[in-house]
Amino acid sequence: MNRVLYEAQLHYGHTLLLLPLFMVWIPIFAYLCKKDCEKKGFVINKKVYYALFMWMELFLLAIGVITVVSQIKMYRAVVGAYKSGNYRMIEGHVENFVPYLQHRHPESFELAGVQFEYSLPVVMPGYHDAPPQGDIIKRNGQHLRIGYVNYQDDNIIVYIENLEVYERPDVSLEYSNNKIVWGNEIGK
Repeated sequence: MNRVLYEAQLHYGHTLLLLPLFMVWIPIFAYLCKKDCEKKGFVINKKVYYALFMWMELFLLAIGVITVVSQIKMYRAVVGAYKSGNYRMIEGHVENFVPYLQHRHPESFELAGVQFEYSLPVVMPGYHDAPPQGDIIKRNGQHLRIGYVNYQDDNIIVYIENLEVYERPDVSLEYSNNKIVWGNEIGK
C-alpha cells in the first residue's frame, strides 16, 4: 500500500513574520543600547542617534522587502507549478544518500538518476527535511515516487510517496486456493 509522505502546500512559514519582528526589535535594541551608554556616562548626540536609527530601519526594511518578495515569488513558482501539474514524477530507490551534517554539507541523494540537495536551515518551498515534514528520506534503498520542479537549476521536491510494502507482524497473509487469505482463514 502506497503512502503519500509529503505534498507541497502554499504556505510561507515564518518568512512573513521576520520583517515585522526585526522592525520591532531594532527600536528596542537601539533604546537598550542608548540606556546602557547613558548609564556608563557616554554622551550621545540625539541627532546622530536618530539618524543612525532611521538608516538602520530603512536598510532593514529594504532588505526585508526584497527577501519576502523573492520568497513569495519562489513559493508561487514552485508550488504553483505543482498545483497546475507542471512537474516531473520519477520512481526508484534512494541512492548515494548523504545525511545533513550541521554546517558541513546539505542533505543529498539520488533517485532514478536525478540529484536532490536541500538544507535544513534554508527556508524554501518543497521538502527540505525541516519540521513538520522532516526526516522522510532516511537511507539508501527506500523505494519512493518523487515529484519535483526544476527552479533555477535546483530540483525542488514537491511530492513524496512511499512505495515500500509494509508488513504487519500481527497479521499473516498466505496464498491458498488461488487467492490471498488471512492466516486464520486458511482451511475454511
